[in-house]
Amino acid sequence: MEETDILALTSDRHVLEAAELVEQLLDPTHARRIRGRNQRLGSIWSALRAEVHELLCTNSARYKDERALIKSTGKPAIAALSAILTAKFGLEASMAIALSGLALLLPFRITAGAWCRAYQDSRSVAALELKELKKLRRATSNADPPP
Repeated sequence: MEETDILALTSDRHVLEAAELVEQLLDPTHARRIRGRNQRLGSIWSALRAEVHELLCTNSARYKDERALIKSTGKPAIAALSAILTAKFGLEASMAIALSGLALLLPFRITAGAWCRAYQDSRSVAALELKELKKLRRATSNADPPP
């Protein structure tokens, strides 16, 4: 997008309001009340992301039992799906087990990997986005109003 296109967007009141809202949501110091409590939406989301990261992406002792439960639940699920594929579709057991493992484990592993990477990348991305939004707001507040 050309710089002139961006400057044209800054004269649109709705674009400026959206930019301010996004800036406020990305700013960890901006208080957002939830059900009358003084908790910040950003801090709740950050804490949730940190907990999921600790569960999926680390080997912390805190979530040892939960990780064991996730691992132990996978085997019976694969066995059950394999039995259905063998009984209903006549697949050989080895093929049914392989397909079941792919169908159940691959999406989980991909999702967990994506979550871990996104969590690591998110800290720098949010800071950069916030910086750019502040620059945009400063540029628009210093610009002359359109004729």
